[in-house]
Amino acid sequence: MKFFSTSVQYIYFNQNALVSVDDYILSVLPSTQTLHFNNNQISNTGLFVPGKISYNLTALSLNYNKLRNIPVSFLRKLPNLEQLGLSWNRLNIIPQEAFIKNPQLRIINLAGNQIHFTHATSLKGLLNLEHLDLRFNHISSLPSEIFDPVNHDFRLLLRGNNFTCDCNIFFHQKWLEKTRFYVDHILCLVPEFGNYTRLISFEFDDTCVEPTSVSPVSSNETVTETSSKPLNVYWKISLVVIAIFAIVFSISIFQRVLKTSTPTTDIRLEEVGERRG
Repeated sequence: MKFFSTSVQYIYFNQNALVSVDDYILSVLPSTQTLHFNNNQISNTGLFVPGKISYNLTALSLNYNKLRNIPVSFLRKLPNLEQLGLSWNRLNIIPQEAFIKNPQLRIINLAGNQIHFTHATSLKGLLNLEHLDLRFNHISSLPSEIFDPVNHDFRLLLRGNNFTCDCNIFFHQKWLEKTRFYVDHILCLVPEFGNYTRLISFEFDDTCVEPTSVSPVSSNETVTETSSKPLNVYWKISLVVIAIFAIVFSISIFQRVLKTSTPTTDIRLEEVGERRG
C-alpha cells in the first residue's frame, strides 16, 4: 500500500482486510501524526526500511487485530509517540523495556489480550505515563518492582484478570494499600464460595505471611548457605551421639575393671591367711 501525498497527518484505515503494516507508509509520510489500523487482520508490522528513521507519529492504534507480540522494534522508531492502542489482540507478555524509546507515551491500552506475564522493567522509560489499561487479560500478579521506574501518579486499570483470593496474592493486597497510583477495583475469586470479592477488603488467613526482604546475594552464596544448614544440624546430632557413646563405653569399662579387681583381692587375702595358718 502506497500513499502519494506527503502531507497527510491523519490516516484511518479501519475495518479492512489488512494483514500487515508496511513500514513504507511512514517512510514516505514523515508528517503523519495519527495512524489508525483498527479492526483488521494484522499479525505483524511489516518490513523496515534500512537506516535509522525516527518518525513523527504521536498516535498509533492497532486495536482488534491479531498481533501476538508488542512490536518493540517498531515502537523504537517512534520517539514522539503519545498514545498507543494494542487492545484486543493476542499479546501474551509485556517484554522488558518494551517502551524504553517512548518517553512521551501518556496512554497505553493493552486491554482484552492474553497477557499473563509482565517483566520487572516492562514500564522502564515511561516518564509521562498517565493511563495504563490492562483489563481483561490473564494476569494473576505483578512484579513488585514494575512501578519503580515510574515516579509519578497514573491511572492503572486491572479489572477482569485472573486474581484468586489466596496467599499467592497476599502481597498484592499489601501493595494496593500502599501504592500511590490510582487503581480501579480489583476483584478476586473466592474458591470455596465461587464468587468474587474486592481484593482490597478480603480477609486473608493468618497463615498468609508478607514476604520479607532478602539481602541480595549471588546464586552460589545462596546454594552454599542453604545446603550448609542441614549439614550443621547433622554434625551437632553426630557429636551428641558420639558423646553419649563415649560416656556409656567409659562406664562399661569402669565396671569391668571393678569386677576383675575384686576377685583378685579376695584370692590374695585367702593366700595370706593360709600362709599364716
